[in-house]
Amino acid sequence: MRNRWISLIAGVLIQIILGGIYGWSTFIIQLGANYGLTHSQAGFIFGLCITTFTLTMIFSGRILATYGPRLTAGIGAVLFTGGYLLASFSQGIFAILLLGLGIITGAGIGFGYVCPLTVGMKWFPKNKGLVTGISVAGFGSGAILLSAVASRLLGAGMDVLVFFRWWGIGCGSLLLIASQFLTEPITMRKTTHKVVLTSEVYSLQFWMCAVGMFAGTFAGLLINGNLLPIVAEGGLSGPRSLQALSLFAVGNAMGRIVWGYFFDVLGYKSIPLSLIGLSMAGLALFISLPEWLLLLDMLCIGFFSARISWCMRRQSPVTLVKLIFQYSTQFASLPTESPDSSLPVLVDTLQI
Repeated sequence: MRNRWISLIAGVLIQIILGGIYGWSTFIIQLGANYGLTHSQAGFIFGLCITTFTLTMIFSGRILATYGPRLTAGIGAVLFTGGYLLASFSQGIFAILLLGLGIITGAGIGFGYVCPLTVGMKWFPKNKGLVTGISVAGFGSGAILLSAVASRLLGAGMDVLVFFRWWGIGCGSLLLIASQFLTEPITMRKTTHKVVLTSEVYSLQFWMCAVGMFAGTFAGLLINGNLLPIVAEGGLSGPRSLQALSLFAVGNAMGRIVWGYFFDVLGYKSIPLSLIGLSMAGLALFISLPEWLLLLDMLCIGFFSARISWCMRRQSPVTLVKLIFQYSTQFASLPTESPDSSLPVLVDTLQI
């Protein structure tokens, strides 16, 4: 039983490091001032990284199911490090930054992200919601670590590309070490997978779910990737803007745990609560807010957007498998009797 706690701790560490991508807006100002990147270009790097990260999970899940979490997470560590190293030698050239951080590092995040979730749910089958919430809370809180380290080093005069180099080497090494502590319960290493009918991808329920998840995650990530410019327009700058980023990350981490618990208690009926909360917090950005209320709004946006993101991961055994018909995803190795791998879960989501 000791192995499950070691695997959980290693998984959370992996998620914290990978989740540093949520602190991307920390670099936007320096990339613009030192290398002439526009906010649109910097935002596109972040967006491509998230896209690559998501698409890579489709194929990394297949590797995870075949070769196990250690190799899969190890591949993620190598790609993560390689992307940052390439970006550090880019001399600020947009295309190279896009390749290094947007594609290579994004793929590394995708390979690493799937492993802690799958391993955690296998070790704690009776508390899947809470354990998944704890695991992805690490991902949500990664921005706190990155922004704290980056603000100190960049503020001391370190160039942003030099920071990329050392961040990639340091965190990549930790990822590689942590990946070797991921193990699966022996009884669940060999499982039979549910065959998904390709015709189900054309169902109304599937597309309603897909559109809903896209809209919810897109809203949260759009704010996340441009958070510092947003709060700067609201009158926050310097240390106060970094506080806003940290509060967003704290809210996101707390939300992933809290909503994971609520999911175990209420099921999918908890989703409308987060949707209403995210909508209200997002609309508040259209009005002029006092400083303290803007900081509180950042906390709320992080908290409520965590539920949408968490829901996407929870349902991905159904949705992503359908998208690629017979490929495995991050929870591909769940046994067929698991309710997470069955179509009724998706249908129930739409009948709240």
